Amino acid sequence: MLAQVIGEHVPTYVIGVEKREPFRCGVWRLSDDTMRLARQQVEAAIRRLIDCRETDEWPTGFEQVRILDIA
Repeated sequence: MLAQVIGEHVPTYVIGVEKREPFRCGVWRLSDDTMRLARQQVEAAIRRLIDCRETDEWPTGFEQVRILDIA
């Protein structure tokens, strides 16, 4: 990871540009809390991938019947 090379605090930005004129744009800096949460989610996904490869079982995460309530 880049953070391991240059340090834990790596500022990350998202840049958005409209597809049509007037092509307005915006820049957002992701907070440290957001980056920490994203890192945790990526690490959990990598662990799940490793488990799936080792067991050759590929659950969808949607094996149970769920209730959809639109009220």
